Amino acid sequence: AGITPLVYSWDWDATDGIQDETDGRLITHILRKPTVYTQVTKKAMYTVVTLTVSDPYNIKPPANVSFKVHVTPSAQAPTPPN
Repeated sequence: AGITPLVYSWDWDATDGIQDETDGRLITHILRKPTVYTQVTKKAMYTVVTLTVSDPYNIKPPANVSFKVHVTPSAQAPTPPN
């Protein structure tokens, strides 16, 4: 028995359904604006990000985890780290 490789798929906006938008275990992504707003004030709150981990042979069912990322919009894009 060997080690089964894993596939990491990221979805950056759960409001449009879970879609494979970025692949990779170590990724970088800039969230430019939140996608969830309060009902009353329409104030920006957060974006829901989902990670799906699966094996390419479908031996085991995929595992999903979703989490909220609080986004603070900025007038200027951040400078990437060196």
